[in-house]
Amino acid sequence: MPAKHFRSLIAAVLLLWTVTLLTWLPGVINAQPVTVPNIFVAGTSADANAVNENFATLAAAIPEVSDWTAFTAVWGGSTGQPSFPTGGVVQNTAFWRRIGDSMLLRVTLALSSPTGGASGQGEVLLQIPLGLSLDTSKQPFSPNTNAFNVVGNCSVLGSQSGGGTLHGTVHANAVHWLSFNAGNLNFSNTTLEWGSNQREFAFANTTSTPRISLLAQIPISEWTGGTTAAVGLYLFDEAGASDGSALGTVLDGANNPLNGTAAGGPVYSANVPAGFSGLSANFNGSGRMVTVSGSENGKFDLTSALTLEAWVYPEAINTGHDGFIVAKWDNYIVGTASYGLYMTNAGFPHFQIYTDALHEFDSSMQLTPNTWYHVAGVFDPTAVTGQQLKLVVTEEGGAPVTDFYPGTLSSTIVNDTAEPLVIGRYSGQGDRFFPGLINELRLTDQALSNAALGYNGSLAP
Repeated sequence: MPAKHFRSLIAAVLLLWTVTLLTWLPGVINAQPVTVPNIFVAGTSADANAVNENFATLAAAIPEVSDWTAFTAVWGGSTGQPSFPTGGVVQNTAFWRRIGDSMLLRVTLALSSPTGGASGQGEVLLQIPLGLSLDTSKQPFSPNTNAFNVVGNCSVLGSQSGGGTLHGTVHANAVHWLSFNAGNLNFSNTTLEWGSNQREFAFANTTSTPRISLLAQIPISEWTGGTTAAVGLYLFDEAGASDGSALGTVLDGANNPLNGTAAGGPVYSANVPAGFSGLSANFNGSGRMVTVSGSENGKFDLTSALTLEAWVYPEAINTGHDGFIVAKWDNYIVGTASYGLYMTNAGFPHFQIYTDALHEFDSSMQLTPNTWYHVAGVFDPTAVTGQQLKLVVTEEGGAPVTDFYPGTLSSTIVNDTAEPLVIGRYSGQGDRFFPGLINELRLTDQALSNAALGYNGSLAP
């Protein structure tokens, strides 16, 4: 082969290799789990510059994806003026997602010729979603600006006298409210003092077009409250329990609790997901289970939306049978089945529900023994066809893998009202025990978004 032909061949091969690499590499990069900073550390201080750097990292690292949940932003004025306008709102978008024990907020408010408001110097308040509470034990302090309780940053465009854009910080005003201002604020202890660079909000100026944008990361004191309140919550953290001790009565941490009773000898284990405290329950795949007494009396007869979720640590797969995590299920015919979440014999999480007929499917993610995973089955009857049933599986430290059931199903669950809720075994049969550990099992009568699921952090208060 002539040299020039050989060089042409080599160049073509290199070009093909480069194109292939550039096509493949973004998929590899995007497949990596996103690591996000959490600026809240109890008992320490946080510098304002570091806070803003963290929020810049958060904004860049987390894409605008479907696991952000929209909520209605509730605004209010404080400290006299300004009062919030009643008209002229052209954009009011608010989204939240959970990161560990914190809630990340992105909020934008845009006004055009606002009416019904008053101009002046003061705070603007924003209520946090879900009816949850700020964790007051985790409140950063900025020595640069003498500002207490900094939880985010904001920008305000065209709201103050003279126009222009100002940047400021978002503060924890109270357990349910955030506050921010268009200018610089000075704080003395917890008493608000207006600084010399204070700017006013022109909410009464019919020619103004103010725009407010903020990003805040808020430490939440208890994720089991508010509208995500559980119907059943079994944390396996009973008082006096220790590694290796036998389960007895398993407490339900939800409202109107129904406790479980252990049978077959399940024991507590100190093996829990990273960053968690407390204990888990060891179901060894042979005879161990927890039956929730009285659960056949209506509390768990969920007729529409529901979420079943738990952390699991399979110690074996291919045991010869499926391993049930939780079920309210006797048989596979109408009237004797409700819902169930289990691991197949081959190690794939499986979600099943009975509405107009049996609907069930596997996750695409196969579990590996001796590894923690969060497994969640979600039924959303209001979702579009092909997204009503969802399985979300998250390996410890990894990114969630979401699968949808492709079929169509009716919106009402047909419950087996005589069957109790059973943890660690197929409730209607004397087999199919789960071969491993279970932790933080929660049942919710809502279709939770990925952001609200327990893989984002411990549910323990």
